[in-house]
Amino acid sequence: MLNSRYKSFCDLDADHIRKELLKTNDDYAEGKPFKVCDVASLFVAAAYLGSECVDDKEDFRKRAYNCFLSEDRSDFTAAWELIGVLTEDKENVTASVPVKILKGGSYKIKNYYLENYNLNEIRGASILLTYVEDKLIRDIISEKYIPECIVYCGGGNIFAVVPESCDESFTVSLENEAKKYLISADIAYYLSDSIDLSVLFSKKYKVKMTEVENQLNDRKKLIINTGVSSYYSSDTYPLIIPESTEGMGDGIDVTINRKSFTKKAVCSSCGRRPGIYSSGKNEPICLSCLHKRMIGENAKTEKYLNMYEKYNGKKADNKVHSLGDLKDREGYIAVVYGDGNNMGGIIQQFTNITQMMKFSRDVKDIAARAVFESMGENGIEKFEVVGLGGDDIFVIVSGAKAIRFAVSLIKKYNEKFTGYRETTGQVSTMSVGIAIAKHNTPVQIILEEAENQLSDAKSEVKKYQENKGSMSFRILDSFDSPDEKEQSDIHDTMLPYLTETAESVLKFADKFKNDRKLGKTALRNILDAFSMAESDSEANLFFEYYQAKNSKIDMPEIAKYKADGGYYIRTEDDGMSGNGSSNEKYYLWKDLLNIIDFI
Repeated sequence: MLNSRYKSFCDLDADHIRKELLKTNDDYAEGKPFKVCDVASLFVAAAYLGSECVDDKEDFRKRAYNCFLSEDRSDFTAAWELIGVLTEDKENVTASVPVKILKGGSYKIKNYYLENYNLNEIRGASILLTYVEDKLIRDIISEKYIPECIVYCGGGNIFAVVPESCDESFTVSLENEAKKYLISADIAYYLSDSIDLSVLFSKKYKVKMTEVENQLNDRKKLIINTGVSSYYSSDTYPLIIPESTEGMGDGIDVTINRKSFTKKAVCSSCGRRPGIYSSGKNEPICLSCLHKRMIGENAKTEKYLNMYEKYNGKKADNKVHSLGDLKDREGYIAVVYGDGNNMGGIIQQFTNITQMMKFSRDVKDIAARAVFESMGENGIEKFEVVGLGGDDIFVIVSGAKAIRFAVSLIKKYNEKFTGYRETTGQVSTMSVGIAIAKHNTPVQIILEEAENQLSDAKSEVKKYQENKGSMSFRILDSFDSPDEKEQSDIHDTMLPYLTETAESVLKFADKFKNDRKLGKTALRNILDAFSMAESDSEANLFFEYYQAKNSKIDMPEIAKYKADGGYYIRTEDDGMSGNGSSNEKYYLWKDLLNIIDFI
């Protein structure tokens, strides 16, 4: 019974009751797929939304929580009846609570990150997005109503249930407040028409949320991003810096004087907007880029360092001031860009609101655990986390450790999502793109290449019915064999890799690196033979000769392929629905030569 298990919570204030319930992760009742923390939050929200007047919101919240935990059904009877729609599948209820759905947030987030290629500006963009999504908008909604009105928040999106009296001016105010910090970002909020709260607790939830999502997408299409021209009307603009908050360090107060650049001057950072302010180098810069830069330079962030310690039991190295601080012994860094696959497939299977509440928490935890545990396993203590928004992962690490880190990241993410296969029949996996380059390579080039590799990796997953994750990489100054002849049926790389392929390739590369009889010289000789051969038969003849004269090279088993001498051929049971051809051959030698120095 709830009243015996949570009796100790009753003396706490509402915020602490909520935190303690979240820690328990207990089911509401045996055989019920609802968490106590979620049902309790929805009960308090229903009680509040169904009340005509609440003078002391904190006292009201505590009273509602205590009523729920003690299972006192004599109070908040309407809330009890509405919760029964969710937990007991009640269909006929007399309680009626008219509400509206509020949904929205930042979108096209990658564009906001990647319009800048200075580390401080990228870091500043990350800090600003985190602040707006995790604190600013949450606080505004919580202060106007109560925190329990926020059903979930994550991945740049917030979903709240608000009183019927809420009007469009509130959504506009949220967009305006967010714009003060995310000056050039795309932001949209949508407020639905009035519905009864019982709809969200019933089996009609899925249909209603699809309607809301479609309406939100329509609103995004109507919004015209006017940039920041409205801020140019005065000679100075007060630069708004996030106030001190957990994981963000101390806020700073800065006012920037406008420089008298001509109207034709273009921002030296993004190259997209008028550059009417002055950077430290006396170059024109727009307000949005300057805002990001000042945040990145001045606002301290302990959030990701604390998360590293949480998941690894040791502290990370916080002395990262430039990309050069992340380089390996040879001077290489890597951008690792990850994105979840089939998130929509999982969400589409949800039939009630608490599944989405739990999923929102799970995604954040799964991604964070996968990232930081993989860093710890691969000895990565210096890093720059640009984005960690649920299934969207964007980090910069040492070049020498990036490939192993990425494979570990994919595996951990995939493993932690297996539970959803049992409950929804769907699973999410991770695809990762990696770009490795010298630390003084223009960051723009590295970032764009990481995006390209991620796109290639995701395209590989889509070829197969099963979903196991994938990766692709490029080393920007890598060895490349000459392209002296057309060989349409011969492929000199097996990239992008499925996750299991990546594991096999890494083990094979380790063999060349650790075996004195092999090494880079052997790889280069084999690659030269395969790239210059007139036919695949000639290449395989050399391969047999090399094996007889030197060391036996056992070609690794790779899923979806079978070995043919030094080549691989796609198998007929590859699940590609007609893609690929049995006469097309692939070899690994260039891949191995490219990565042997980065493992």
